[in-house]
Formats: sequence, C-alpha cells, structure tokens
Amino acid sequence: GREIGEATPDAQAAVDYVWSRIEKIGLTNGKKKPPVRSFHSILDGGAMLNGYYKDGTVYIHRDLGGSGSVVGGQAALSDRLLKVALEEVAHYATNGATDASRDFQDYVLEVAVKLARLTEEKLGNGRGRRAVAMA
Repeated sequence: GREIGEATPDAQAAVDYVWSRIEKIGLTNGKKKPPVRSFHSILDGGAMLNGYYKDGTVYIHRDLGGSGSVVGGQAALSDRLLKVALEEVAHYATNGATDASRDFQDYVLEVAVKLARLTEEKLGNGRGRRAVAMA
C-alpha cells in the first residue's frame, strides 16, 4: 500500500514550477493548477513508483524531494523531480491520458516545442526565424 500525506515543499515547488511554464506557453487546457500530495510506498517487484495522477490530484513520491527548495529555491529541485512533476501535470492537463496514448504524446511534444521556442526567444535567436516566417 501507499501512505499518502501533504505535499513535501519540494513536490509542491516542482509542480508550481512546471505549472508556471505550462501557463506561460498556454497549455493548461483551461484548468487551474492541480493539488499536490506526496506518498510513500515500498518497492514493487524492484521498481519504485515516482509519481502518479488520480482524480484531479498529482502525487509525487516523497523520496524525490524534501524541503531543499525552501532554502535553495527552484535551483535545488532535481531534474528527476521536475521530470516526474511534468509527467503527472501532463496527465492532469490531458484529462488522464495514458502514457502511451497519442493524446499524451502530442501534448508532451507540444510542451517541448513551445518551451524550446520560448527559450529561443529569450536568447534572441527567434528573431530571424520569425522574420522569415512573416516574409
């Protein structure tokens, strides 16, 4: 079984970070940020469940992050924790689309493309591309 509790500060910070990016690129699908909870479970067949989405809530394993972000800010969040947060937020935004579904894949790829373009624009590299597209 799983023990479910309040979100660790890092789990909440990871979902907050991911959600802020999803909002910035306009892919919330009209939803508000999901609630976050943390859980603990024992290994199941040698595998650890890092996170899951269920009934409108994102669940993140408490071993992925405790409270380092309280002192270190967003830089203290591990890539692994952010990856899990992104995956579970994507399930939420796609109304529970499963990992291998076309809807889920399309959503995650759209997030990747829009975030890449956002980064490109921040670096000033998007101007030439945009000028050509408008010509």
